[in-house]
Amino acid sequence: MFCEFEVQIEAEHLGLNYIPERNQERHQIIQSLTWHRYTLTEIAAYLNRIGLKTPRGKTYYAKLVGVTRDKLLRRKKRREKVVVKVSEPVLVYIRNTLY
Repeated sequence: MFCEFEVQIEAEHLGLNYIPERNQERHQIIQSLTWHRYTLTEIAAYLNRIGLKTPRGKTYYAKLVGVTRDKLLRRKKRREKVVVKVSEPVLVYIRNTLY
């Protein structure tokens, strides 16, 4: 007779907990301007006016700012959500039989 415990751990976590410094400034600006109720078009214009480029070296446009902002919000929610599941112990009976 054996007693077996099955443990399952599930976590929704970020694979990359560190945001590079070059992206942090951009993210902080987008979050701040969003909080101050700037439109996506106004945020894109501001980022372009101060000379910030996208990670690929392009200029910003409203849809890209919106996608970036949405990714930041999803990332924040994932950081706050961790799910841990532990199943009940299972008792297993093994009969030793020789054939």
